[in-house]
Amino acid sequence: MRERPCNTGSFGAGRVYCDYSDRYGALVVAVKSDSPILFSEAVDVVTRSHGLSMCSGDEVDHLRRRVGELQARLVELEGAEKKRLQVENELRESQKLYRALIETAFAGIGITDVEENLTFANSALGDIMGYGVEELIGINLSRFVEGEEYNRYQELTEQRLQGLRNAYETRVRHKDGALINLLISASPLADEDGEFIGVLTVVFDITELRRAEEELERNKRAYTDQLEAMVRERTNQLEEAQAKLIQSAKLAAVGQLAAGVAHEINNPVGVLLMKLKFLLSVAERENLTQNTMATLDIAVEQAGRIAHIVQDLLNFSRTPTDRPQSLNINERIDSSLRLSRRLLTDRRIDLHLDLHEELPNVLGDPVEFEQVLINLLNNAVEAMADGGELYLASNAEAGQVVISLRDTGEGIEGEDLGSIFDPFFTTKNFGEGTGLGLSISYGIVQKMGGYIAVESEPGSGAVFHIKLPGEGA
Repeated sequence: MRERPCNTGSFGAGRVYCDYSDRYGALVVAVKSDSPILFSEAVDVVTRSHGLSMCSGDEVDHLRRRVGELQARLVELEGAEKKRLQVENELRESQKLYRALIETAFAGIGITDVEENLTFANSALGDIMGYGVEELIGINLSRFVEGEEYNRYQELTEQRLQGLRNAYETRVRHKDGALINLLISASPLADEDGEFIGVLTVVFDITELRRAEEELERNKRAYTDQLEAMVRERTNQLEEAQAKLIQSAKLAAVGQLAAGVAHEINNPVGVLLMKLKFLLSVAERENLTQNTMATLDIAVEQAGRIAHIVQDLLNFSRTPTDRPQSLNINERIDSSLRLSRRLLTDRRIDLHLDLHEELPNVLGDPVEFEQVLINLLNNAVEAMADGGELYLASNAEAGQVVISLRDTGEGIEGEDLGSIFDPFFTTKNFGEGTGLGLSISYGIVQKMGGYIAVESEPGSGAVFHIKLPGEGA
């Protein structure tokens, strides 16, 4: 009696019978797993499950081939399935790797379509532009540029449409409205047919770099300006030092000459003055005429003037041997003014004093230093023949004592300023001065370790500055 057909499935041209369906399924599993099976059992299962009786030899051969083909096909399908799973796994790993690279990249990375709308953006690009990644998708790149940069952007877009890669620096608008500097590399993308499909853009934010460069440039300019100012100041100092050296050389040369001349003249002048005074006394006893007496008076006066000039020359040329004393500058100023105050009053000159009380002492000869002050006071008085104002001040500055004397006289001509301290230089009328007063003053101040300078403009008076090192400085 034949088995009852089962409606659960079919194989080939026949139907699978219920009594053999389980054995048939087991056979298929065995074939797939390469498990060993008996050929006769396989034939029996296949024939009975398909409602067949025992087959002939040809049919058995046919079945054998079919079962072998089935087994080979199953093995092939299994290998293809394994390969597919392997490819899918490698693809997933590759996608994971590339996404990790893109998402962790320092540079911003974006992909745009043919109309330059963003279709992809990594988180770095969002951070650079101030947007979330989702916000960036769909935004057209032209939204971020404006002004001249927009015109440039359009030119670069045309180049990319032609398949040209470009790299450039630009300024774009951040989400918060600020302008930022970007360095961009843009590469066109094409499909399998070579058709343009978009652009891969790599973006670097160089805003801080440019700010640092600008700050460096500002610092460089400031340093250059400071250096130039230092060079100018140092040049002025060197020029002043050179002028002082030249002045010192002049004074040394003239001092040597003056010493020789003074010694040669001093004795004859002394004898001449003594004889003239003797003649004057004789003339008085003999009751000579008034004209004779006046002539002798003039001779004695002029001989005395010669003696005074000779003494100035000797003072100018002599080298002090006495040990310098500690001087209180304000006391020396008061002492000098006691000798000159009557002269200031007679010439209708108002004196304004501004003496700093806490001044360091200086080292020097008190008589010589008062001579410097009296020379300057006399020059100021002579410059203000019709009266005026005289300002005398003392102050402390960086361990130095500074004395300033300013008058409101007629001032000094520009061409005379460079020669004002030269020996025998004078702007006075003939016979009114020897031109040694300021030279002697210059030498005295120099011996005290200081220097003297003058500032003046014609019609605006003159200012003399004396700077002396404080004692122990």
